[in-house]
Amino acid sequence: MVANGQDIEAKDQNSLGQTALGWAAFIGYEDIVDYLLSQHANLWATDRADVPSVLKSAALGKNLAVFKKIYSLMKDQVNLDDQTADTQGETLMIVAASNDRRDIVEYLLQSGANPNLVTTEQDKSNPAYDQDALTFACSRHLTDMAQLLIHHGAVNHRTGLAACD
Repeated sequence: MVANGQDIEAKDQNSLGQTALGWAAFIGYEDIVDYLLSQHANLWATDRADVPSVLKSAALGKNLAVFKKIYSLMKDQVNLDDQTADTQGETLMIVAASNDRRDIVEYLLQSGANPNLVTTEQDKSNPAYDQDALTFACSRHLTDMAQLLIHHGAVNHRTGLAACD
């Protein structure tokens, strides 16, 4: 399709307005990610929700190799603990932990990401309000994720304890 003139940055207007690279990163299609990157697809493509770049799409996905590949291309421009790029102040750690992406969380921890940042969401009715990676994991009953985070120094900011409650 690209060879026949399809715009590589076309957005899925029937869903979230994501690009092909965003969807491929989220789904974990490494071969498609590789092709789209070779065609210079935009790593900073956004969607109508709260995706500020393809890296967040990859953090929401389940393919660590895709996440690593995209991060390696963006690491000089991305702060893993940046909360300003997300409307709720969710870091990549919070996103990955709350969606039970263990491999990605382990990689983020090894890369120096802070597991103790708290979302900046002010709307108390929003699920992201007053959450950190551990509180999200606990509230979603992701026991293995909670144990992983605690093992790496995560503290429940609501209680000050390295525990769910």
